Amino acid sequence: MTVGIVRALSTGSTRSLGTLKNLILFDGVCNFCNGWVDTVLRLDPKGKFKFTALQSPTGQQVLQKLGKQHDDLSSVVYVRWLDDAKQEAFFKSDAALKVAEDLGIPSFLVSTVQAGLPLSIRDSVYDTVAENRYNLLGKRDVCRIETSRQFADRFI
Repeated sequence: MTVGIVRALSTGSTRSLGTLKNLILFDGVCNFCNGWVDTVLRLDPKGKFKFTALQSPTGQQVLQKLGKQHDDLSSVVYVRWLDDAKQEAFFKSDAALKVAEDLGIPSFLVSTVQAGLPLSIRDSVYDTVAENRYNLLGKRDVCRIETSRQFADRFI
């Protein structure tokens, strides 16, 4: 999917987007989702990925640019910049698999999951987990704001 997100982000963010290449939008109050973000942070020592909560002003702008409702918390979203004018957006299981692929998880593992499980089945499993994510690990009272110096520059 090609979208015009750069312009919207550059007007709405307080952080520089000059090096933004890979943006992950996640449910900022979901403990399950925050655990996944922590895992991606640990597996990404070079800082390839940036993060923003779906509930943040930036997250809401991106969702709207992607044709989603600004308050849609139903899916993790991964936006990968191809160049200054073109981006790809991935949702649900595709987003998780593309993040794994871009983290350097061996492509044969990612492609095995993609080939072995049709999108409808992968997204059905994703939806089941997503619908129960607060029951699995609970939720925070407030949206995640990164306070550690180690990762502060990774959050928009």
